[in-house]
Amino acid sequence: GQNQVSSITVTSPNGGEQWVANSVKPITWRYDNATSDTKVDLYLDRVCGSIPTCFVPSTSVLLDKNISALFTYNWIVATDIVNNPIAIGTYVVRVCEAGAQTNCDSSDNYFTIAGSLIACPADARRCSDGTVIGRSGPNCQFPACP
Repeated sequence: GQNQVSSITVTSPNGGEQWVANSVKPITWRYDNATSDTKVDLYLDRVCGSIPTCFVPSTSVLLDKNISALFTYNWIVATDIVNNPIAIGTYVVRVCEAGAQTNCDSSDNYFTIAGSLIACPADARRCSDGTVIGRSGPNCQFPACP
């Protein structure tokens, strides 16, 4: 990230990544002069299409707060602080000094949260009319027989 006033620099995601919802990915940053007592808050800001400096109003999501500034944050992609789902789309991560939204840095460019790429088991079920159906959908369920 780039922010001349901030002592925080977001290092990942920093633009161009495509992270699949519900995978675990590291959010990383540098925080100059941070100590073991220094805490940060993590936010996700939705961007307008592919313009990293244009944010969709009122879409800032709190990912976590009061976490150690010295650690990597392993994020379950597309979940907020209370594990509510976050829509797929283009975002930047913003790391701020805990409790203050003045000392912050955001990803230099947007990254993408993509839908789950789930490989369902390849087993099949034969319906009473003889058709064979396979598992599909986000929960890998068998659809109803025709």
